[in-house]
Amino acid sequence: ICYIYERGGNGEFIEYENEVNDYAIEITKYLISRGSQLVDAEDAVQDTLVKILSLDIFIEPDKLRAFMYRTS
Repeated sequence: ICYIYERGGNGEFIEYENEVNDYAIEITKYLISRGSQLVDAEDAVQDTLVKILSLDIFIEPDKLRAFMYRTS
């Protein structure tokens, strides 16, 4: 995501980034299953990622998935 969100060692950052990527793929597939076109689903997920980057707060990993679903 962004080095600003790094809270611990580099391992935590990589793990967080991997979670975001996994959720992005999951949500894209979910949106497609609900009738969205691939391009629209990818745009919605990209907008969600931009929103995460623009926030001045850290979203805890246990709340990240729910936040991404709500925002997409």
